[in-house]
Order: sequence, then structure tokens, then C-alpha cells
Amino acid sequence: MSQRLCERRTGCTNRENTTYAIRTKGECVDGDEQTMNRTEWHETWQRLRERWSEWTPTKVEHEDWCLGLLRYSQELVEEVARHVASTFSSKTPRLAWMLRECEKRVREESITRQLDKHPHFHIDADEFNAQKESGIKRLEETPIDELRAAFDRAKVKHGDLLQRPTDSNPRNWKQTVRAAVLCELKGGGQS
Repeated sequence: MSQRLCERRTGCTNRENTTYAIRTKGECVDGDEQTMNRTEWHETWQRLRERWSEWTPTKVEHEDWCLGLLRYSQELVEEVARHVASTFSSKTPRLAWMLRECEKRVREESITRQLDKHPHFHIDADEFNAQKESGIKRLEETPIDELRAAFDRAKVKHGDLLQRPTDSNPRNWKQTVRAAVLCELKGGGQS
């Protein structure tokens, strides 16, 4: 959080009596809409205390929990608290357990969002084999001099990635060689 926000007198205080900001409704800390506001934090803190009724956190522990969990949404912290309570048998919660699980879920959600942004490409095996056969057929129908010239152009572009085929039958070539030569024949191998 920025120093200016941390010094406001509206939230958790640390050992040096610096107050850390908890946003009020509609205000965001560091542009993150997923942080809790003051009311949400106090409600969440109360539920955490009720969930582990034998736990009596110190003022310093309260500050640590406040600073650690503020960056997450109230819903996420509640879900994680339920998970931690059902996973660990301890009568005293650990902030590390909560933070680890919150970070794990945030990462998973981020990955899911990224995957949703990009279209999923699915190539049918039959379609792939048909395209492969079409390419091989084109190579087989091409005169050997054109194949050699196309390989030489591809070799200049791709260097040691391509090894000259020892067989004149394109079916016996490595896939990379077939693809590079085919690209050169189609004119798509331009840099």
C-alpha cells in the first residue's frame, strides 16, 4: 500500500502506531476492488473469532491478521476460513494457513481468467491427419529440384534445427523438415 494510505487514521495500527487504511465503501486501496472495507473487515474478524472461540489473539496478532487479509475480498476470506477450520484440527488458527490458501485461490482464479480470455483451440485428430496427408501429398507431387531449393531456403532461415533428409520420400522425413519445406513451397516461410 502507498505510504499516504497507510498513514490514514481509519484502520489497523501497527507497533509504531501507524494506521493502515481500510477503504470505506466505494474507495479502493491501490486500485484493487477486491479489498475489504472497514465494515467488512470488522464483520470478518468477528466471524473468525467466533469460528475459533478458544482463540484470544493479542493486539499485535490482530494487526498482523488485518494487514495480511485486507487485500482479499470478504467472500474469499470467509471461504478460506471455512476450509482452514475443516482442514486443520488446531483450536488456534494460523495466519500462514489463511494466507497460503488465499494466495492459492487467487492464483487459480487468475489462471482461470487468463484461460477464459484466450480461445481454446481443439484440433480433431481426423482433421490433423487429413492436413498432414495433404501436406505429404503436396511434397510427393513436387519435383525433387524444387524440394531441394525449398529445403536450402529453410535451412538458411532455421540453421541447425533442420537436418537434410537422407530419403527422397517425404513420408520418412522428420515433421520439422516437412513443415519447413512445405512453408517454403507455399511462400509462407518469409522472415
